[in-house]
Amino acid sequence: MELLGNGNTATTPRFTGPPDFFLPTLMTQDPHRGGPDFRSAPGTFRRPWATLPPANTNAKKQITYYHSGRVTDAGGLFGARSLSGGLESSPSYGGATSTRFTPNDWMASNQVHYMSSDRVRDSSERLRLDVKRLCQEADDRTRRTQDEVGRRLVDRIGDVDWWKSEVVNERDCMRTEIESLADAKACLERALAETEKPLYIAQECLFNREKRQGVDLVHDEVEKELTREVDNINRCQNELRGLIASAANQLSLNRSAQNELEKDSCDKGKALSLDGICRRLRNASGGLQNHTGIEKVDKS
Repeated sequence: MELLGNGNTATTPRFTGPPDFFLPTLMTQDPHRGGPDFRSAPGTFRRPWATLPPANTNAKKQITYYHSGRVTDAGGLFGARSLSGGLESSPSYGGATSTRFTPNDWMASNQVHYMSSDRVRDSSERLRLDVKRLCQEADDRTRRTQDEVGRRLVDRIGDVDWWKSEVVNERDCMRTEIESLADAKACLERALAETEKPLYIAQECLFNREKRQGVDLVHDEVEKELTREVDNINRCQNELRGLIASAANQLSLNRSAQNELEKDSCDKGKALSLDGICRRLRNASGGLQNHTGIEKVDKS
């Protein structure tokens, strides 16, 4: 409280109404005696002793608190409440000014605090229960997701293992096919090489028959057969060359497919290894790290 002036020239401020938030003291000060006034409040304002929980739960004695105190007007020294609802300051005494509130004001302030604390506590309890429920739902959803992922990993491991065995079988069959096709191509090449001598002999016979003189130069059946033989050998050689070219092309395709099968088999082996590691992971496994951004993965 601020002292304005001194002695007989002191002025006292006047309040138009009680403050919005106040909590006056529990006991008053008597300016005549200089000590606290412990006189109890009137019967209408007297409240029972309320028991508060001790700070130490092991304490056997309980702490009591007297809720109300009486403000006395010693000889009209202090001001009274004005009819307009405000508080009037008491006349100056000894160069000091003072204001006092009634027990009703103090009780009303306590009631406001009690109601506010109840609302805040209820809101806090609801928030705590909501957080607990959300945590439980998140934990249940995580467990269900882990179980579903584990089941899918088991199915995937079975599928990948089966497809890996199929790829290995196809790779072995392709390897056998490549060997057989290479042998057939070698046979075609040998057959083509063996047709060179009969063709050479037939052509030499025709060339020598052209050296005949006079009436011996006739177009008989022998010459016709020799000509037909040369044509047949040339046709067979052309077909053999075509088959050799096709075999060479097929061998190239088969070797390319074999490489793809081997690569696919190796990839499936790595996938099996990774899936097996993921299947064996648990919440308590070591070396786990949280990676940011995984929740933004497009599931489509």
